[in-house]
This record gives sequence, structure tokens and C-alpha cells, in this order.
Amino acid sequence: MKVHLHSEDIDRIKALMESLDYDGNFELEVDNSSGVGSVVKVHVPQMINCLEGTFTFTISSVENW
Repeated sequence: MKVHLHSEDIDRIKALMESLDYDGNFELEVDNSSGVGSVVKVHVPQMINCLEGTFTFTISSVENW
């Protein structure tokens, strides 16, 4: 599957990683179910106070089309 990202999307991912002080791996999720365009989310694993979880941030969605 191809994922098309705009340079602004890359900048948003970079800003997110910097704000979370995270330099590890992350997962991109692409949802094409709308039939109009893609919704792209980034999932970043986090550990806060010994609790593991995932931070999810929408990179682009219908507002960006």
C-alpha cells in the first residue's frame, strides 16, 4: 500500500516526536474507507508513571482535503 504524505504531514510528525521527547519507532495508520481521501494517524508508544499506553495523533483527515 502506498501512503501519500505532504511535507506538512512530515513536519507535524516531527513536531509531535519532539514535543513527546520521543525518538523511537511509531506506527502510521491509514484509513481509506471514506472513499474520498485518506485519514492518517500516528501511534506513539509512551510510558508515563510506569503505565504503558499509546498516544494517537491525527496527521491528516477530511479537514485537509
